[in-house]
Amino acid sequence: MQLMSRVLLLFITLFTFFIQAKAQLLPLSTASDSAKHYYYLGWKQIMDYADYTKAEQSYRKSIAFDPEFILGQSLVGRISPDIKERYEILEKINTKKHLATEDEQLVADVSVMLIEFLNAREEMDSAKTAEKIAIALQTGLKNFGLIGQKYPEEVYFISEYFEIVNYLYGPKKALDTLKSYNLSLKKPAPFLIGYESTLEAALGNYDNALELAFKLKKCFKDKKVPKPYVVLGDIYLQKGDLESAYKYINKALELDPANRAVQRLKKRAEVLQENNF
Repeated sequence: MQLMSRVLLLFITLFTFFIQAKAQLLPLSTASDSAKHYYYLGWKQIMDYADYTKAEQSYRKSIAFDPEFILGQSLVGRISPDIKERYEILEKINTKKHLATEDEQLVADVSVMLIEFLNAREEMDSAKTAEKIAIALQTGLKNFGLIGQKYPEEVYFISEYFEIVNYLYGPKKALDTLKSYNLSLKKPAPFLIGYESTLEAALGNYDNALELAFKLKKCFKDKKVPKPYVVLGDIYLQKGDLESAYKYINKALELDPANRAVQRLKKRAEVLQENNF
């Protein structure tokens, strides 16, 4: 109960600050404008577009311009499918983290925990996997909350905060906090529209979810990106409409076969299909 009270207090403090604070982004320690450009582009590609392939390319370009850019390295570590590379990146982050600012270190700490979780899961160490994800979630809740208070334009870190709230406290709490944050924005990012849609579906509000999903699709006009198809596939899967779910899941995979979120979605659909027979 005490933990829940502290979290609720953080919600109130966080979103009061969002509305009152001046717009700003987390200052980056890299001096390379190109490293910054590809860092931000990678975030947009993975969060708003759900394009893992292009995001990985952008993150790798970012650290090619500045190999000492710790946040760039941490994002390559999170998206890399190569466990050996992930271990190498962990060593580099732990060795070079002191070169980053204190606020960058808050973000890097979460990435380190998530990379350690990915490694433990791939090594099939169930006890270590459970330990690492629990630490990552609590660290992310605290650190992304602090980043959000200080830098209210850091929409992607704040979005990850909402994902953690959903995981720990459920879709109702996550949806309430997301809506509060959206009130402070002139124009919500595509990720936030899509995630609001996913949360509505999790609460059984399928009409609201679909309305938001098609609103998201309109954001991209004729641009072919996986995100709206990922969201629609998830909604129809939650509804139990496998035919429609597969339609959108396959479209998303057609646009980005390396999208791990869609791959997991497809596995969920396959399990549901097996259970129905």
